[in-house]
Amino acid sequence: MYIAGTHSLRDVADDLLIPLHLVRNSQRYQQALAALHRANGRVKYLSGHSLGGAVAAVLQEDAVAGNLGPNYRGFREVRTYGAPLLHSDHIPNLHAYRRGWDPISAFDSGAATSSAVGWNPHSYGGYNRTNAVRPITSDRRSNVFVM
Repeated sequence: MYIAGTHSLRDVADDLLIPLHLVRNSQRYQQALAALHRANGRVKYLSGHSLGGAVAAVLQEDAVAGNLGPNYRGFREVRTYGAPLLHSDHIPNLHAYRRGWDPISAFDSGAATSSAVGWNPHSYGGYNRTNAVRPITSDRRSNVFVM
């Protein structure tokens, strides 16, 4: 399941919730949670960029804590790209990636850092061209949901 990053004015306002640890109150979190409930336990991998990455990280924390219901007790792998996290290294199965000079993800000390491709260090594009990003392990039994 890919959780999209900032695309609307509401998402920009919801970005302010991240440092206050209120991501669960964001519209993006509510949309992702609704998609997970519709999937009924079939989602095994989460991925997100920027705000979507913060949502994916919080969903993993909630799943591990048992707060998402019996169908989700933790995802096999969660990937964040340029997410505004502080310490992603404490979340199980989370692999965080960021660009050098990215002001949005600058404080994530647990993220693997790679050089920026192009002029925008916060861009989502180009991560697949870096050695810092390891390939996703495939699981044919798992469905992929794009949001």
